[in-house]
Amino acid sequence: PARGPLFSLPITVVIPHAISPPPPLGALTPAQLETAGDETAAPPALSFPLTLQGGVPVRRFISVPESAEWAKVTLRSGRMANGPHAVLLHAVPSARGDLPNTACQTKRMLQLRELSEEVVQLPVRGGATLEL
Repeated sequence: PARGPLFSLPITVVIPHAISPPPPLGALTPAQLETAGDETAAPPALSFPLTLQGGVPVRRFISVPESAEWAKVTLRSGRMANGPHAVLLHAVPSARGDLPNTACQTKRMLQLRELSEEVVQLPVRGGATLEL
């Protein structure tokens, strides 16, 4: 004890971005009620700007809505010098305990060109956290 601790254990607390749930049916306007059961209606969305630097990982944690089975990730590029640029999209659903993350993760190498858009669909687990 006089020599100090044998080891230290750093702990990181992650608070995921929340996607706002749709309003309850009683709070919808008549126009919104017409599209409430429509499969073409827009699903809940979360958007945030990113500035990427070469070789520097950027991680975001997202709370997945309870009823979600799939997520659509859209990457839109702005003006870029010296493009196109390669971006690795690495998505890991929350640790399940029954599967190694290599069995449930998604990795995609994308070539982003100036003023372009790339869309990736990936499986998620409702009520869990998705790491992007």
